Formats: sequence, structure tokens, C-alpha cells
Amino acid sequence: MSELELRSHYQCLDLEEGDSLARVKAQYLHLKNLYSSDSPLFHCLGFPVSENRKRELLSRIHRAYFTLRENHARRRQERRESTLDSVQEQRIPEFAHYRGEALRLTREVLGINLEEVAFACGIPIAHLRNIEADEYDQLPPQGYIRLYLRKYAEFLCLDPARVVADYLAGYQQNT
Repeated sequence: MSELELRSHYQCLDLEEGDSLARVKAQYLHLKNLYSSDSPLFHCLGFPVSENRKRELLSRIHRAYFTLRENHARRRQERRESTLDSVQEQRIPEFAHYRGEALRLTREVLGINLEEVAFACGIPIAHLRNIEADEYDQLPPQGYIRLYLRKYAEFLCLDPARVVADYLAGYQQNT
């Protein structure tokens, strides 16, 4: 997809180029609600807007959202693939136990910043910081921790089952 096409989709949703997927979704839902057939917006304008025009606007908004969503997914996948290429070129250190510091050191050896991990894995950066710092009391419920650790381990090309087991063992000892 060309930069010009992407720009037009961001403009359709009244967004800045490169806005986050969460922002794109929020704006899509807002505009979808705003231009729905029962929206008070059209009654306040003082002139009638045909149902065909409303459908056309909603169709453009819908198309823009799904195109931008696919673009974000494609960028995320490209980031994962480039990380995998990078990992295969690097020598990843082995650790006896995979806790926060081991994950942080592995990430640093690979030259990956925390923002890249957050973007590629869809994990809030605050949770990643807490995972790496072993701040167990600041982490979300255990089901989320398990999911985040699995995604993080896969991103770093580590054994997800081992990382989850090691980290949760430390989590259970300290909570």
C-alpha cells in the first residue's frame, strides 16, 4: 500500500499519520457512532442528509479502519520477522532460570528496545517494565502474565514453556 493511500485513510478517520492502533479503533468507533442513521448530529445540522450519503460515509470510515488495522498487523509481523532474523545472527545467552533480568539481558543482547517489544507483541510497556524488574505486585492477574510471557519469549525466540514456568515459579515464591 502506498504512503498516499495510507495518508488518505488516516485523513478519513481524522487522525495523524502513524497513530496507534488503539487510537485508530477509538476514532473509528466514534465516527461510526457519529454518522449512524440515528445520530443527533444530522438533526442539528438543519439540513437533511440522505440515507445513501450516510451509508457512503460509513462505508469510507469502515474501509479506512480495516485498511489501517491490516497495515498495523502487517507492520507488527514485519517487526517480528526482522527480530527473528536478528536473533538468528546473534548468540543468545543461556540462563539457569528465566526471570525478569534474564529477559532484559536477552533483549539487550539482541539490541531490541522495550518499545519495539511492546509494539510487536501488543503488551503494555508498563507491564514489560514490571516483568523485567520482577515487580510481581505491579503485574496484572496471572492469566495475563502467562500470556505476556509467552508472547515475549516467542518474540525473543526463547522457549515459551520454559520462560513461563521459570517466571511463574519466581512469581509464586514472591507473592
